[in-house]
Amino acid sequence: MPLNGIFFRLDILNHTEIERISIGQRDFWNDFLDNWEKETSFEGRAALCERAVLIEKERPVPPGLRYRFEFLKREAQDALKALESYYKILEKQRGYAAQAFSQADSGSLARSACSLQNFLHRMREQGPAWTQEQLQEMENEYLSCRVAAVQFFEDWLALQTVEDPKQYGDFQLRLTKTAENFERLGFPKLAQSVRAQLEKATAELERLQRAQNHF
Repeated sequence: MPLNGIFFRLDILNHTEIERISIGQRDFWNDFLDNWEKETSFEGRAALCERAVLIEKERPVPPGLRYRFEFLKREAQDALKALESYYKILEKQRGYAAQAFSQADSGSLARSACSLQNFLHRMREQGPAWTQEQLQEMENEYLSCRVAAVQFFEDWLALQTVEDPKQYGDFQLRLTKTAENFERLGFPKLAQSVRAQLEKATAELERLQRAQNHF
């Protein structure tokens, strides 16, 4: 106890932090933290955190509410990481897709579509953590790549050949993965066409090798 009879014990008071907190300030932070806890979206959590840090410089958080404040700040950091991943994959896959589109590269477009599909699936699982605008933006990018992959498929497939045995390993791996990607995108017939092209290219390479060995 800091009181000894009717006197203050200076040995204790010298090690006691005294902070004058008005009732209005405590009520303000209670309301602010209540609203912050109710926010479900990553974007909203991050925005409220930024606002809270600015407000705290002028209106310190009462000691009794500090634990809630710090907990919500940690949640906001997780929200910022999620948002960073969102914008990063959009930027990255848009770059890949633009290049693939200019080259009519159906395989690369299918790969980008699968990456966007995976992220979109995680977003939907997280529900209200993402805004409708963010979900729509991701879905639009996914569908754009998916449609373009089909649009260029026939011409792209006809170009999938290999003549150098040293390149066969990479060729086989790329087409096998591409077939899997088309399966995941819901195009089993296109996946089968890729596998058939791989078999055809493999047989042709083996024929060329036998012919070369013959001479």
